[in-house]
Amino acid sequence: MSIDSDSIPTSYVELGRHISILYRYGRIFMDQKMADFTIGSGQYSFIFFLSNHNGASQEEISTALCMDKTTTTRAIQKLETSGFIRRQKDIDDQRMNRVFLTESGQEIYKILKEYSYEWQEILLHNLTLKEVSQLESLMNKLTGNARYNRNLMNRKGDENVK
Repeated sequence: MSIDSDSIPTSYVELGRHISILYRYGRIFMDQKMADFTIGSGQYSFIFFLSNHNGASQEEISTALCMDKTTTTRAIQKLETSGFIRRQKDIDDQRMNRVFLTESGQEIYKILKEYSYEWQEILLHNLTLKEVSQLESLMNKLTGNARYNRNLMNRKGDENVK
């Protein structure tokens, strides 16, 4: 499908730019706050996920975080080397690794959570509760649209393989 760039509303371009800027500023903020710790910004989401899904398989982590398996493996290796997680073979399926936060991982999660909350407070400080609720609802819709599109693309890719 071809799209005429002159027909794309400027607001669409600006929306993408704003999302990108928020992402970059958020990473800068977190990287500065976490500078004294042996964890990189690419690993934060793994710690957050495991805090709620301790014992998840590497495949479950990859799927939930929309990461390829190679990226997940690299991040988990770094987190394991830093002592934040430990891997353990699944009792029922020895081919599968289960991933658990260590005590150090639980401590770093508390720190990450605190700084993440601080960043959200910075972003939301002049919004009303209604605006925050609307924003959350809209972001959920955008995420759902992106996930749906990715699933469609994955299915089309599978059809091309057959």
